[in-house]
Amino acid sequence: MNYLKYGLVASAGITAYLLYNFYTWEGDSTGGGTFESVYGDLSAIKVTANFASKKKALRQPPLNAPIKPVLILYGTEYGTSRDLAYKFETQLLNQNKDLWPRVVDMENFNFLEFDKETLIFIICSTYGDGVPPTTARNFFDKLEQNNFNFSHINYSVLALGDKNYPHFCRAGKTINERFKSFGANEIIARADVDQEDTYIIKKWMDSAIECSFNILVKEIDIDYLWEKSSQIEMNSTKISRQRPYLARILERKCLTNLDNLDDKDTIHIEFELEDNCGIEWICGDALGVLPTNCPQEIEAILAILNTNERNQLFEVPSWHYQPSNGIEPQPTSRLNVEQLLMKCYDLKNVNPELFILISKHTTEQNEIQKINDLLINGSISKQNVILYEYIKKREIIDIFEDFQLAIKKIPIQTLLNHLKPLLPRYYSISSSFKKDPKRVTITVAIVRYNQLAKARKGVTTTYLADRVSIGDRIPIFINTSPDFRLPNDDNKPIVMIGPGTGVAPFRAFLQERSLSLNFEAIQNILYFGCRSENKDFLYKQEFTNLEQNNHLTLVTAFSRDQQRKIYVQDRLLENADSIWNALENGAHFYICGDAQYMAPDVEAAIKSIIHKNLQNNNNNNNNQITSDEYFNQLEKQNRYQRDVWF
Repeated sequence: MNYLKYGLVASAGITAYLLYNFYTWEGDSTGGGTFESVYGDLSAIKVTANFASKKKALRQPPLNAPIKPVLILYGTEYGTSRDLAYKFETQLLNQNKDLWPRVVDMENFNFLEFDKETLIFIICSTYGDGVPPTTARNFFDKLEQNNFNFSHINYSVLALGDKNYPHFCRAGKTINERFKSFGANEIIARADVDQEDTYIIKKWMDSAIECSFNILVKEIDIDYLWEKSSQIEMNSTKISRQRPYLARILERKCLTNLDNLDDKDTIHIEFELEDNCGIEWICGDALGVLPTNCPQEIEAILAILNTNERNQLFEVPSWHYQPSNGIEPQPTSRLNVEQLLMKCYDLKNVNPELFILISKHTTEQNEIQKINDLLINGSISKQNVILYEYIKKREIIDIFEDFQLAIKKIPIQTLLNHLKPLLPRYYSISSSFKKDPKRVTITVAIVRYNQLAKARKGVTTTYLADRVSIGDRIPIFINTSPDFRLPNDDNKPIVMIGPGTGVAPFRAFLQERSLSLNFEAIQNILYFGCRSENKDFLYKQEFTNLEQNNHLTLVTAFSRDQQRKIYVQDRLLENADSIWNALENGAHFYICGDAQYMAPDVEAAIKSIIHKNLQNNNNNNNNQITSDEYFNQLEKQNRYQRDVWF
């Protein structure tokens, strides 16, 4: 099986990290690390001075002494598996000092010599329709195409996934089965993790460390990975999540008309790219944006924390990014808690382990009762529905307010260690590199809503809309999507279905196809949907101009412009004959947008069209094929591609 055929979106990878983690951060035993230098004062508006230059302390294998090597192999799409791999490495180093763990990205599998490995722990995420991380796909292909002898290897797999998507944890399950088929010994049963279930992760790590004491690991005098890593350039210059590019905002404009509070607020943003900056993309890719948090939310949190520590300086976490361009940093060793909360930590998504920490510091009766009600038998597993329903509606400030007395007793560094990293957000690129390589564009729906009688807002969308200005530089990188691509043949017709901001990549598709000599309406069909033609018809003028010039067939669905709501799937059924003709003429279908409702409804509509036409065809000939078989062929031929999200 070629895994390059499957999936939705791919990752830019963490290529700024080195092949092999022989590096630890000075003074770090909990995942934080000191800076050699950081930029000056943080500003909610100006973020060009927000970055750090980290000092790495070489962790070299002991000289003239044998080591017992352990391989921690990870495959990551957005960085979670990588973060867990390094966390596991730290725990293994602290608890089993006889072993020498090394962390390797599956992207670098060609440097591995499996005949020299006897104990391997694998941490791998699954993305989209059950595909491995993008940077791990070549490794999966190699496992699929070969029949290795791994009878000398002991291993275990921690598989990460999301039950909202089909093929839950399939990448981890696949690699587990391949290792087993090669004769490797599974020392701990594979653990399948749904959306970072910390209880399952901790249980697997504890079991793995305990089991490591009972495994006979072959000693070696020289670590081949150390020898190879020393030959690799120490500092990667490739733009990535760990080394983003500081791009200047050239343009920002509202694409919607806002008359009422519930009207959709969507903006168009363009970034300037300098010559040879390292930013390149293909239509279908996404732009990763690294935001800062809202100052007002930080002020509310600071009001609750231990006032004695407010002005102290704390270690910046080692996983925080370093820009690939920018001004020289000013000499400063650490940051205060306000600055750390601004750019390093997630203030929206709560780490369940925080409740275990709070439970150890609660002394007031009301808080004791609340924490006991949440932690049934002390459990933070996903099976504790009460806890996760509570978390689902709350942000960090809500937790701190509910347990103020306990929070004030907890050292700030300890609290920080129990917060999640502030992650980048990803937006489909709505412009073509081939048409203009010096501008990259995204289309962003601003997130604002109410929860628990409080006004809430999205981190990155309001950062882009409210907290940065034209001319500011913000950190960006490309997130590749090899499974959402235009056909190589410009003559192939394409059917694009993208309501709302799901239309963004199709704007890029059309820009790229406009460079072709054969840019005709019959070849480019767009189904676009929104609430109202006069309020949130994104890029209306652009698309109608293309339609008028016979470059685009445009089909619209405005759900609230008439008494009966009409959606893109309704338009598909209304145009069933043209959809069937497109299918039979080799058209490629693309769906972008909401995964919960829109994408399944669109798929159901297309399947019903296929079923109806196949029934008619099967009645007239003996060469019968089912609608499921027909649809599966579309997917295998890369003629039905999705970029959808929950």
